[in-house]
Amino acid sequence: MYGHSRGHNRPSNGSKSGPGSRYSRPQGRPPRPNAPRPTGGSASNKNDNTGAIFVDKWPTSPSKAPAVAREKYAPFRILIAVHRPRYRGRLERAAQIPSWDVTSLLNKQDVVGQVEKAPGPPDVVIISSDFGRQKSYGIFKAIQKYRRDGLKIVGLSDEWDECEDGLDPKSLCDIHLSPPYKTIEFREMLRTIFEDIRGEVAPTSDLGEDEEDEQ
Repeated sequence: MYGHSRGHNRPSNGSKSGPGSRYSRPQGRPPRPNAPRPTGGSASNKNDNTGAIFVDKWPTSPSKAPAVAREKYAPFRILIAVHRPRYRGRLERAAQIPSWDVTSLLNKQDVVGQVEKAPGPPDVVIISSDFGRQKSYGIFKAIQKYRRDGLKIVGLSDEWDECEDGLDPKSLCDIHLSPPYKTIEFREMLRTIFEDIRGEVAPTSDLGEDEEDEQ
């Protein structure tokens, strides 16, 4: 059993120890400033004589942040997810219109991830039923919830047979198409969608209007 002498319990600064006594703050540690607590209201840059910046209101968490409204001046965004290079190329040419923002994916790239990332879903997704080796229109189904945010889905398929669960795949699209596909027809379709969404005339294309495609 170890013993302690009374003299060793006394702090080096001379203050008394024991019940009811108060020790002084250890040497070398400055007293903590009495920082004001957030009280609500808008953010500000108030500071005290310590130079610290205080915020009156903490920012809203990302999960609760309001959705960003589509603006007419924002680029018209198109996402192309078509398996066959021939048809993908025709869509890319059809979408070559000034001020339009076009993203074309290869077969192994993630459609759902592109739709979900900032700044939000595109205006149009053009997707073929054989893209990404999906089964029973799985990718179509995964992006359905974004249609309520204004997303338009254009589906391409050789045959629009009923899904295994009895669902009509045409109901997963705003527009459904079957071959043959022509560049000029794709272009007119995209212009029509633009005018329906934006309420204004679509810009003209720099490509020739009489372009023909091989079957």
